[in-house]
Amino acid sequence: MKRVFKPFFFLTKYYIFNKFLRGTKCPPISKKSLKTQNRASVFKHFYEKIAYFTNVIKFFLEGLKMNIIEESIGTPALYEQLAEESTELAKAALKYARILRRENPTPVTPQQALADIKEEYTDVIQCARELGISTDEPQIERKTKRWIKRIFDFKNGKEIK
Repeated sequence: MKRVFKPFFFLTKYYIFNKFLRGTKCPPISKKSLKTQNRASVFKHFYEKIAYFTNVIKFFLEGLKMNIIEESIGTPALYEQLAEESTELAKAALKYARILRRENPTPVTPQQALADIKEEYTDVIQCARELGISTDEPQIERKTKRWIKRIFDFKNGKEIK
């Protein structure tokens, strides 16, 4: 029986799987292992590894984008942009409050006002991300509890501190 040489033998799916799974707890994959092992668990580990590398690449690219913007216009300009976008968000929120109150008519529709709020909020978040500013979840929890307490105190006629 003559043996046929396959120059691209290393590009088989088994080779690719094993390259991705190296360094994990997964056993190497072969034709035999695919027959004897649970295929779902083998492919699950493979796709988890792909997801991990995808997240690493996204994180790296986000860092590159942030550096490009900050290096191009400078940190002070980014803070000025954040202030400007925050002001525009406040203005859009006030416009929507006017619509809800129906005391001072405006030609802007409620849908357009909400779209404006969303757009300006997105701009604020983008500027904050460029500056490396993130949210503080424990602080949000504390402030939410304090806010709820103030509402209950107000409704019960207690003095708000």
